Amino acid sequence: MRPHRLLGPIRIAALAFGAIVATTAITRSATSELADRAKQAHLAGTPGYGKAISLIDVDGDGWEDVWDSNTNKAPASKTRPSSSRFFLNQKDGTFKPYDLGISDEDLEFTWGAAWADFDNDGDPDLLLASGGFLGDGALSLYENRWREMKKLVKISAGITTEKHHWWNASWADFDNDGCLDFAAIDGRGRAWIYRNGCDKTFREVARKLGIVGRFKDGKNPVWFDIDNDGDQDLYIAASRYHRLYRNDGEAGFVNVTRNLGGKFEPLPLVFAALAADFNRDGNLDLYLGRQASQDLIAFGRGDGTFQRAGKRIGIETKLYPDTSENTMGLGVGDIDNDGDLDVLIGTGGPDHANFDFAFCSRPSTEGAFGVAFDRCGAFARSHGETQTHGIAVGDLDQDGSNDVVFNLGGSPGFDAKSGADSRGLNTLYSHKGGNADTAQIRLRGVDSNRDAIGARIEVTVSPKEGPAQIFHYSVQSSQGFQSQNSSWQLIRLMGSKQAEVKIRWPSGRRTEHAIRAGERKILLERSTERK
Repeated sequence: MRPHRLLGPIRIAALAFGAIVATTAITRSATSELADRAKQAHLAGTPGYGKAISLIDVDGDGWEDVWDSNTNKAPASKTRPSSSRFFLNQKDGTFKPYDLGISDEDLEFTWGAAWADFDNDGDPDLLLASGGFLGDGALSLYENRWREMKKLVKISAGITTEKHHWWNASWADFDNDGCLDFAAIDGRGRAWIYRNGCDKTFREVARKLGIVGRFKDGKNPVWFDIDNDGDQDLYIAASRYHRLYRNDGEAGFVNVTRNLGGKFEPLPLVFAALAADFNRDGNLDLYLGRQASQDLIAFGRGDGTFQRAGKRIGIETKLYPDTSENTMGLGVGDIDNDGDLDVLIGTGGPDHANFDFAFCSRPSTEGAFGVAFDRCGAFARSHGETQTHGIAVGDLDQDGSNDVVFNLGGSPGFDAKSGADSRGLNTLYSHKGGNADTAQIRLRGVDSNRDAIGARIEVTVSPKEGPAQIFHYSVQSSQGFQSQNSSWQLIRLMGSKQAEVKIRWPSGRRTEHAIRAGERKILLERSTERK
């Protein structure tokens, strides 16, 4: 396979183990308090019916930009307009609106957005899913042409032109050929699986693969490796009938939904889902955000089976009609600078609003799961009772600590019927002062897909006092409520000068690297074709 071309204005230096890196320094100190600076950053100028949120470097300058999906009625409302927006990072803590050349139809009816370098040319492309609860919309692919035009260009690529209630899409290389494929969910129909031909065309193969489930309420797809065999399996969230499919390679996909544990009461009711390793055992877990029911985590055993837990590990919410904390928005990331992955919950619904919050994780020797959660995220109350959808996490200002973006807003359909205005303003929460006790890495595939989606990362940190700590991370596309975190992995160093990093790439290759405090480093997969 031809190595991918390395692009962009970055300084390259060779390290051991075949890695290639680009580094910058992180110098500011850390504090624990998160404060909303969306207005100062120019991200909260116009209210919207927020849906997907993505942190992605569209122009290749090394700084993450912000994509903000918004919905509207069809045709668009003139009195309460709401349109999807893109903001370029100005590298000084502010953002500037920018027209990427996306058609008005796709901007006004957007529900989900999934960014990935599907053609392995060095820049992120955009897959938009429109419709959702509002009606029939399009599934649209935009190729990044920033280097030539500073725009995105819509291409057909063999993707259906049928209009459906598209909920969201997510990228993964399920056949491990180095080119990203994707799953898209028609909320009132079925899953569509598109195989990448590695030639800028796609072919729909869901039925051929054995993914044949029908949905009246399909939600987001989550790609993750449930059995540690190196290929991507697929979970499809839904309220009535969700599905878990195991990837058996050339034999196709097998429905193993039963492996998620016993019967769900009253129904699965999964409005949004995401995968992460919460208990640091090296196996990916599945967070089930259950609308109007208790959230659960299905802890992966590493063999394709799971064990569920909720209240007994601290995942407990007040449910409607007492106080509605149903999970609508959902995100994941380290928000308290302890190295462990936390869960961010966006609450509310079309006809009611509520305060958002988070569950912060911590290692625990009590129980069988090795982790417990405490309610946290008091900062999220500062934007009041709202309706939150997309939530994304990443270091937008490169100060060594994660920022959190909430995409706020209710439903234009409800507003049209009730006369209410449930639009909201974006929020951007940042840690004041940053954090010098961290490092950051981003992966770049060579034989694997260039974004390294599907890669698994093991980080060993040896603090001055106490035993070594091992953390596990994974590289994924959009998940939760159409959320897409930064592609940079933030690593807490616990006072040590460096950490050891082991990577299992989607190609199956394994590499080892070192990361030092304050560095931002791009790691390039060592190719068998490179001498």
